[in-house]
Amino acid sequence: MQVSKQSRKHNNTIAWLGTFLLLILIVGTSAWINQKAIERYWQQQHHQSSPLVQLEKYPLWKYGNEIYNDFTRALDTNKSNHIATKNDNNPNDTKVTTTTAPIATVTKQVITPKIKLESINHKSIAPPVPLSKHPDKVILTQGDFVVFVGDSMMQSLAPSVQKWLKKEYDINSINMGRHSTGLTNHKYFNWPQKVEQSLSQYKNLKLVVVMLGANDPWGITTRNGSISFRTKNWATAYSNRILRIINEAHRLNAKVIWIGLPYMRLKKYNKNISYINNVMQKTVKDKAIFIPIHNALSNKNSYSPLAQVNNKIVSVRAKDGIHLNHNGNAKVLELIKQNIIYIP
Repeated sequence: MQVSKQSRKHNNTIAWLGTFLLLILIVGTSAWINQKAIERYWQQQHHQSSPLVQLEKYPLWKYGNEIYNDFTRALDTNKSNHIATKNDNNPNDTKVTTTTAPIATVTKQVITPKIKLESINHKSIAPPVPLSKHPDKVILTQGDFVVFVGDSMMQSLAPSVQKWLKKEYDINSINMGRHSTGLTNHKYFNWPQKVEQSLSQYKNLKLVVVMLGANDPWGITTRNGSISFRTKNWATAYSNRILRIINEAHRLNAKVIWIGLPYMRLKKYNKNISYINNVMQKTVKDKAIFIPIHNALSNKNSYSPLAQVNNKIVSVRAKDGIHLNHNGNAKVLELIKQNIIYIP
C-alpha cells in the first residue's frame, strides 16, 4: 500500500513536470515564431529594444521569423486563390470596383543623410519651399488630393474630415494614420521616412494634414546615442524630424496643416504634451499652418472633458483622458474648415 502511494506520487510529479515542460516548449516556440511582433510591441511600450534582440545573432533564432514569413505568405496565397476560385465559379456575381488613390509614375530615391547629433540644427536643414500667395490658407480645387498623417488621434479625426472634403468638394484623400506612432521612436515606426517614400505616389497632392506627438514624451535614440527628453538637443532633433515631413510636402508643392495637441487629464503627461506642443508650434512657424486645439477643446484653459460645440457644452474627450470623441473631432474639423478655401 505504501509502495502504491509513493508510485502515484511519483507519477503525479512526472505528470506535472511534463506539463510544465510542455508549457515552456509552447511559450518558447511561440516567441521564436512571433519574435518580430514581440519586438514591435516591446518597442511600442518601452521605446527600446527587447531582451530578445540579443538572440538575433544566432541563425537558428532568425530562422523562426523565416518560418513565420513563409506561413503568412502561404496563407495570403491560399486566400487569394480561394477568392479567385469563388469568383470563377460564380460568373453572375456582381463585380465590385474599389476606388483607390491615383498613383503617379514618379519614382524617388530616398537618401537619409548621416548627421552627427552635435551638428543638427535648423541651419543644417534645407529651407522649405516658400508657401504660395495665401500662406494663411490652403487653396483646394477640383481634382486635388489630401493625405492625413498621424497616430491614433489622426486615425479618429481623419474620417470626419475626409467625409467633409468628399461630400462638399469631391476631394479624394487617404488616411495614413497608424496607432501608437510618433516622431521619437524610429525603430517602431519612422514617419519622416514613410512620408518621403509615400507622398510622391499621389497625383495632384495639395495638402498634408499632420497630427502627431501624443506618443512622444520620451527620449530619442539615434545612431549617436540617446537624447534625453526636454533638453535642447531633444528639441533640435525633434524639430528636424518635423521639418523632414514639411520639406517633403513642400517639395511636391503641397501645403501642410499641423494640428496641435489637446490638454491631457494626467498632470505630468499634460506638462510633457504642453512642452511638445511648444516645440511643434515654434518649428512649423512660417513653414506650415499650425492649428492649436487645446483651448478650443476646454472651457477652462486646462483639461476638461467638456467644451462648447455648436453653441452647446458637450463632452469632447474619450474616457482615457487622451483621445477625442465624436464631438471633439467635430470641433477640430471646424477649425480645419477655417483654414481651407475651395475654388471651383
